[in-house]
Amino acid sequence: MYADKAAIKAFADWARVPEAIARLAPDDYYPKSNVLPDRIEGLDLAMADAVAFKYIAAPLSKEQLATLVLAPLK
Repeated sequence: MYADKAAIKAFADWARVPEAIARLAPDDYYPKSNVLPDRIEGLDLAMADAVAFKYIAAPLSKEQLATLVLAPLK
């Protein structure tokens, strides 16, 4: 979507929106920096919610996170 103009048409078809609206997606809704698969942020907040809503008993340890998320954590 960021390098190939044909991707905009494919996205428009998939999202069932006009191409003019689909052209806004990369910059306004899906900035490239936000869709990088090796960047994960907010795990501490997600774990706090998971504990509060009783999905998990306690926050995951660094070792457990390393097993769960197979990407370098910063």
